[in-house]
Amino acid sequence: MEGYSASPAVCTMIQSHFPSPRNPICLTVKRCIMIIFRPIQGTVSALHSIAAQPEGCLTPGGVLFRNEGQGHPFSGQYILPNSIPHEGDWYYAAPFLCAGALAGKGVTVTGLQTDSVQNEKSILFCLALAGAQVKTKKENVSVSKGETYPIYIELKTCPRLMPLLAVTACGIEGKSTLSFPVQTEGEKEKTAALVALIASLGGTAKIISDGLEIHGTGALVGGKAQVNEDPDLMMAAVLASVISTSPVEIPKDDILTRIFPTFRAEWNRLQIDQNH
Repeated sequence: MEGYSASPAVCTMIQSHFPSPRNPICLTVKRCIMIIFRPIQGTVSALHSIAAQPEGCLTPGGVLFRNEGQGHPFSGQYILPNSIPHEGDWYYAAPFLCAGALAGKGVTVTGLQTDSVQNEKSILFCLALAGAQVKTKKENVSVSKGETYPIYIELKTCPRLMPLLAVTACGIEGKSTLSFPVQTEGEKEKTAALVALIASLGGTAKIISDGLEIHGTGALVGGKAQVNEDPDLMMAAVLASVISTSPVEIPKDDILTRIFPTFRAEWNRLQIDQNH
């Protein structure tokens, strides 16, 4: 099978501006612009259901939110701001931050807002629980390896982080648990696919009643990754190369390229140090 290999590597410090592949702020503006010209009753949860983040986007324009039980009324008058900040996407920054937590001198990602309302910002909390050294300065986020600890984390609000955190847990000696009690059928299938991915790289994980249990040894073997054309699993497989004793082979596919065109280029900017 045609593919490309990600070699085992220790990551040294890089600085990389990290824009959002999905441009969430522009998406929010396009989807909300028609509903902010007159006072209406709207719910933040409804806006979130269409991938909008009104707290982070509309507030700079003078749209005021107040919480009244189940409803979130907001004003109809607004002031067009001179600019709307285009924050980076925390989910697509997560593989690089996890890499910094696993090896080397660390990784610095720029262009991230530490006051973001994105759920995936919790990756910093998760990595800190695992013993990583986490530092933030304005829009710069730095993560480096510290004394590692097995983790127990509930992923109810950010289930997309499960593949990356599962691979991170493989790099930590001991039993880690990623809890996600209520799963749809699609999410259950993805969890099973994640277990298969870890097994294909020489790791051990199993599905339990409320999520996933990982038995980490501190390293993976590497080999041909079973990713099922899933971009989230592809990124997790690339991350696995950081702790693998031999290269990880990942089948070529345009899915990851479509959603994150510069992923491989950004990843290749991590300098390789084989003395680890």
